[in-house]
Amino acid sequence: MTPARLKPNAIAPKIKEAVRHLLTQETFNFAEAARVAGTTTERLRDEMLRPHTRKYLREQRRAQIEAVIANNPTVLAAIRDRGKNEAARVRAAAVLEQSFIQANLETVGASQKLSPGLVIIVGGPNSNGVTVDQPRRLAGARSIHEPGALDREAVDAEIVDDDEPAARG
Repeated sequence: MTPARLKPNAIAPKIKEAVRHLLTQETFNFAEAARVAGTTTERLRDEMLRPHTRKYLREQRRAQIEAVIANNPTVLAAIRDRGKNEAARVRAAAVLEQSFIQANLETVGASQKLSPGLVIIVGGPNSNGVTVDQPRRLAGARSIHEPGALDREAVDAEIVDDDEPAARG
């Protein structure tokens, strides 16, 4: 038998029902949600103060939002195909295209995702300057070349270690 302190925090069925009712209301009405679920308002308020109940509420809200969002491409396609406002049709097409791109980026592995940033190239394009680059550049990233930059290898060769005697020639 598992000790009570090791049991996972279960949410009572009445509280789950109250949470479902809260998510369908335009405004949170604890008294009505408690009445529909068959519990008291005080118990519902106490349960809502518990972290595992708030976590359950957030998870249910997220699922509800994702269900609504899942229909967005259908609605956007209808606006694009049958909308009376030309600007809305163009915007719907653009949003659909951006959604497609975003969905494809989400399927790419984390190591291949593009990240915002700036590529800095120290030295001119034909000089022996130091180049600082990311593994993958953003399509719109601009390169900025610093004129008169030093060659890092040449600078490193001139540094003399204090522990070694300098070669005299």
